[in-house]
Amino acid sequence: MTFYVVLIVLCVLAIDIYVFKAIRTIFAKRNSAWYLYLVSSIFTYATLVTYYYFGRDAYYLSPKIFLMGTAMALVITKTTIGAFVVVSDLFKGFYFLKALIQKRRAKEKAKSKEYAKSRAKFILQVGGVFGAFFFGTLIYGMAVGAYRLTKRRSNVYIPNLPKELEGLKIVHISDLHLGSFPTTEPVQRAVQAINNENADLFFFTGDLVNDKANEILPYVDILSGIKAKYGKYSILGNHDYGSYVLWDSKDEKRNNLAQQIALQKKIGWEVLLNEHRIIEVENKEVAVLGVEYWGKSARWEKQHGDIDAALVGLQSAAVKILLTHDPSHWDEVISQDAKYDDIALSLAGHTHGFQFGVEIPNIKWSPSQYAYPRWAGLYKEKNQYLYVNRGLGFLGYPGRVGIPPEITIITLTGQSSISA
Repeated sequence: MTFYVVLIVLCVLAIDIYVFKAIRTIFAKRNSAWYLYLVSSIFTYATLVTYYYFGRDAYYLSPKIFLMGTAMALVITKTTIGAFVVVSDLFKGFYFLKALIQKRRAKEKAKSKEYAKSRAKFILQVGGVFGAFFFGTLIYGMAVGAYRLTKRRSNVYIPNLPKELEGLKIVHISDLHLGSFPTTEPVQRAVQAINNENADLFFFTGDLVNDKANEILPYVDILSGIKAKYGKYSILGNHDYGSYVLWDSKDEKRNNLAQQIALQKKIGWEVLLNEHRIIEVENKEVAVLGVEYWGKSARWEKQHGDIDAALVGLQSAAVKILLTHDPSHWDEVISQDAKYDDIALSLAGHTHGFQFGVEIPNIKWSPSQYAYPRWAGLYKEKNQYLYVNRGLGFLGYPGRVGIPPEITIITLTGQSSISA
């Protein structure tokens, strides 16, 4: 652990020194820009060291989370500016080599060198302006973007859907990461927005906490207020297993998971652990399957999910709905094996849409798409649907830029002309 912390600090320091070289190029004489940059660096190191010694718990339900976020924004911004510095140095290097190869006269070399220097300085200035804009965007993401709650609605066409299930309304949320919020107010607003939908079914697809079950405690009464006519169901995400904490013993880790499941039950959510439930709606059966975490990447918690176990004893149902945290499960298993073809709708989360991206008409982009082919929104293959929720909370960077927190409202329909 200490090795990685030292490595991170050294990388940040290297970027800092490299970018400061550019600051000195733009502002040849010592001025306020120099001192402002140095103050930002001192602030970053002080925050990182404090975070390391006091841990993430010290930032729980505290505005101090914004200090860490600002430090992260500074590091990301300087890294971005660093890319412009690299381009500037390559530009100067190219002209230097060109002058050597062409063996120009001294006057021509001086002219070429001056041109290269001025162009390189211009690149740095562009980088500085871009960096300032980028930093402002990240600060906006923390102050506003992370709390700009958005409702997204989709109609899902189910062939041969019984008329009794026409218009069945599902509210789906994911990735609350309760340990990241500075206050309980955003969750209170989310619960009110959920209840305004008068949902038939409520589903939560994992990562209720960052690490520890005690993150749930201030929210028990708030989350208990969620209403759904036919029930509230949840599953576990990779963070819910507490695998990113150095526990004193395996028993402590197991107890943490047990406590979290108990608290979810106290909230009124039925936690599905590789199992299913049959819900009767107007005398028609809806099967809700819930699997534990399944992920293709070894970076995350090991695979616990078992769809076959969840199907044991399930004969038939008018509609089958699967809750699975990582959309990779749908890509790798559910949509690839014919024996799962009757699972009409799968709901997932996990990606957060990277908490950064662009979603405007005709443009949908996020770094998340390079790791997850299906990273946000509704997808369809044959007669199977997958919806990937963008998450309600945040992790790491305490903000969202272009990917606001989401409450998903899905309506089942048997009318193909209305399908998504």
